[in-house]
Amino acid sequence: MGGDMFQELPLRIIGYSFGIGQAAKYRFSSKTVEMCNGIGTFFVVAHVCHTAITEQAVPAVLKSLCFEGICSCIIPPVVNYYVCSFVAEILWDINCIPTIVKKWGPFIAGILTIPVLMTYVDPEIDNWLSGIFK
Repeated sequence: MGGDMFQELPLRIIGYSFGIGQAAKYRFSSKTVEMCNGIGTFFVVAHVCHTAITEQAVPAVLKSLCFEGICSCIIPPVVNYYVCSFVAEILWDINCIPTIVKKWGPFIAGILTIPVLMTYVDPEIDNWLSGIFK
């Protein structure tokens, strides 16, 4: 995706901290969610600052800011909110499911959305933003 180290594995996983935090709401304390959000914020700021220093071009900085805003701050938490809510609702309505599955199911479902988003959403958003910020 464009040769930007912040958009390549393993660093890109850190950009999904907001989505991980949304999934963590179903299994961990609010401190864990706040930590995930803090890590995500630091990642976004680091990516934009790195682009500003290395590229020294306003369009490149705006592109990285928009990319992180869309692909880190908006899409993963929204997708995970709906996926985790849906899975939690389904699991709690079925009586024969063990309690441990009901407790961990939404979190695991949320975490499993991340590779899908990385594979299919990130490249499309990057291509779209590359066309806007030439």
